[in-house]
Amino acid sequence: MGSFLKYLFQIILSPAKGWEDVAYDLDERIINVRHLYLHAFLPLIGICSVSAFVRLLYGANDMLGCTASAIIGFVSMFLTYHLAIYSMSSFMPRFVDKAAAKKQDQRKLALVVMMSVGFIALVILLANVIKVQLAIIQFLPFYVIFILWKGCGFLGVEPRQEGLYMILASASVLGAYYLLNFMFNALV
Repeated sequence: MGSFLKYLFQIILSPAKGWEDVAYDLDERIINVRHLYLHAFLPLIGICSVSAFVRLLYGANDMLGCTASAIIGFVSMFLTYHLAIYSMSSFMPRFVDKAAAKKQDQRKLALVVMMSVGFIALVILLANVIKVQLAIIQFLPFYVIFILWKGCGFLGVEPRQEGLYMILASASVLGAYYLLNFMFNALV
């Protein structure tokens, strides 16, 4: 989990340099995407979801509300990852140049989505442990758009296709998360 957090914080603090380092480590076979998914990403979204119980200390919520919030948070992030992978993999061949299309690697797409959803998980963790509601925290997930934009070079997106890629990738990650979160909260 330490290496995943190292890459995630590097991408958050300096997305262009972070994606270069991730690309280098992926090419050198230092990064095992499956291992990161199972041993870093899933525990991260689990920990961030369980952080909803911190609100019990503040008296902001009851046990049932915290349990529902934790379950909804985990399921929303888990499904967002898989829906974003599915939707982005269907439109990515149109956005990469022909040379990159031949060597298109699903691992890169999985890492971009994993880092984006990982950032959303950290924002949820921050929102859960801070006692007061700050408006800036509600807007932090939109930084994912910047992370996705800086990941264009990592994925091999053609420069003339970046705008359309950004719209579809942002809708795949942020749209899926907010839609799922809204739907599950409406059910509770």
